[in-house]
Amino acid sequence: MSVIHSIHPSNLTVVILAAGLSQRLGFAKQLIVKNHQTLLAEKIQLARQLQPYQVLVVLPKLDNPISKALYNEVAPFAVTVVDNPTPQTGMAQSIQYAMTILQQQSVSAAMRILFLTVDQVAVTLDDLRLLSQNVEDNQLIVSEYGDNNQPIWGIPVNLPWGFLRAFGHQLQGDKGFRALWQHQTTIVSPTDGTVYQLYPILLPHLSQDIDTLAQFEQLKTAYQLLPPTQYFN
Repeated sequence: MSVIHSIHPSNLTVVILAAGLSQRLGFAKQLIVKNHQTLLAEKIQLARQLQPYQVLVVLPKLDNPISKALYNEVAPFAVTVVDNPTPQTGMAQSIQYAMTILQQQSVSAAMRILFLTVDQVAVTLDDLRLLSQNVEDNQLIVSEYGDNNQPIWGIPVNLPWGFLRAFGHQLQGDKGFRALWQHQTTIVSPTDGTVYQLYPILLPHLSQDIDTLAQFEQLKTAYQLLPPTQYFN
């Protein structure tokens, strides 16, 4: 029987996926400036306001100026940095590097993992609180946005560690979590038979992200975005 409870800080981990190389955009999306701070710093501060057990930030571990700038950007914050030396392989690898850290920590199956990206410029603290409260143990809390006829169930997502342990190894390339559930609403773990239920929360504004220069240009006025203050070759 599933138990309904509000998530306590002691069993919420936030993972910020910030290892993308922004190749289609042309500059580091993590360092885009919004309201006098970078998108990366903004997401860390939002995560910290949830008062979670911990915040993990996955960064590209490369020997180049952008990577160094990202590590410098997170240095003042109380977060655990997860190195991703192969960021070009896509989001799945970042998720799996974060999972390795959680495995090393021997976190409990009941630990909830809230995954964020840096480029959903419209996400608010209220959104994250909505995704983090009144959760059943076996619910997969996902954001719903996109077309009403074919909604996207995607990130931010709040998943139990037991689900990630059972399914996270299946992630490949840049598809992220959506590949795990497609349009299923019930998923059964092959390891222990646990039945997981998808629980979408309607957050239509989260369909706005920044992958291309055209998207940046489209969003920059509404969200007061500026390109990184320093360009890297």
